[in-house]
Amino acid sequence: MGEDTGNGISADARSAGELLSYAKKLVPMALVKAREVKGFPGRLKMIISKLEQITVAEDGYRIEQNRN
Repeated sequence: MGEDTGNGISADARSAGELLSYAKKLVPMALVKAREVKGFPGRLKMIISKLEQITVAEDGYRIEQNRN
């Protein structure tokens, strides 16, 4: 069966678009939390960079979809 996503809705019951939308909402909070951590600065810079790429990639995907 579907795994519980922590909000009472199984992953199988939600569309990929809904899951992406939910994940996108978590990115800003993850960026804030990553910037608050004082240890492992090199690794956290890499994580922050990857999280920022997610938001840029999502925005680019949305622009590309609007063109079609």
